[in-house]
Amino acid sequence: MAVSVLLVVFLLFSTSKVNGSCPANCSCTTDTSGSDINCNSRSLGHIPDALPNDTCNLYLQDNSITTIDVQFSTFARIRFSEIPVKTFVECELLENIFLTSNNISTLEPFTFVNLPSLQLLYLDSNKIQSLESETFMNMENLSELFLSKNEISAIAPFTFVNFPNLYMLYLYNNKIQSLESNTFINMTNLVDIYLYKNEISTIDPFTFLDLPSLRYLGLQNNKIQSLERNTFFNMPYLFSLELYNNEISTIEPYTFIDLPRLNYVSLANNTIRSLERYTFINLPILNNLILASNPLNCDCSIFPFWSWLNERVTIETGAKCSNGTPLTFLQPAALEHCNQENNLDPTNTHYEDSVCDGETKENTNRCSFPDSAVDW
Repeated sequence: MAVSVLLVVFLLFSTSKVNGSCPANCSCTTDTSGSDINCNSRSLGHIPDALPNDTCNLYLQDNSITTIDVQFSTFARIRFSEIPVKTFVECELLENIFLTSNNISTLEPFTFVNLPSLQLLYLDSNKIQSLESETFMNMENLSELFLSKNEISAIAPFTFVNFPNLYMLYLYNNKIQSLESNTFINMTNLVDIYLYKNEISTIDPFTFLDLPSLRYLGLQNNKIQSLERNTFFNMPYLFSLELYNNEISTIEPYTFIDLPRLNYVSLANNTIRSLERYTFINLPILNNLILASNPLNCDCSIFPFWSWLNERVTIETGAKCSNGTPLTFLQPAALEHCNQENNLDPTNTHYEDSVCDGETKENTNRCSFPDSAVDW
């Protein structure tokens, strides 16, 4: 199938492209900046061989090229449908690769290897279906990686590991279904991860590990059903965490712990009915904990969270009971009957045999407040 190809190369090709001349069927012009090679609309099936070593601009639009079978050692804009293994191996001067808006569906392991000068890699708006470990290796200066707007459904563990200078990772608008442990590891300068608008339903513990510079994590608009302890681990600079528009119904105790710079968490528009004691611990600068559009049970099961929140009046939540009553309207005097030893026991997560108004409730996790608990 014919694929329109546009390739603009600044600086030099690799040593396999030296001492060439103007390719047959192409037109060439030369000035002080180098040679412009115009091969547009020539029905070419591959990139011409033996290009001049001073090639500055190479135009390959409206041909039938489907693969790149040469190595480049500079800044490239390419449009094609497949990348053979080791196309970009040991291109030591290559700084930026733009592969946006192609038909690429597969990235084989070792596609991008030993590119010490590479800073920007654009692979967005393609049809990539999965990411294998060892696809990206030895790119110590890569700063931004764009993989958004593809069809990625799976990411192998250790796909993103040891990128010491990566600070932006874009994976939004894909079809990712789960995140496994050891997917994002030891990227010491990573600042932002964009994972919104996927189909993520599960996140394993230690998926995000040792990301000491991470400030923003976007997981909104997915299908996440629960959050486990150690999901967010060793992220001392995490400032903003977006989890709204998911299907979260359960958050384990100690899920949000020791995140000293966490300021904003959005859990809006989920299916959270209760929040266990010790869900939020050691969050000294948390100002926004958005819980709007969650059907919270405003019974004794809410008491630990209500007590925690009542001691932190500066935190904005927008939380409402399942009947629409704002959580802040619950009256302290009416909640005193929930303050029983069983209710405050962090191991008693079901609040079984809890006492409400002097009556024992067997095998239940709630005991309704009297009407006076709500300030109407």
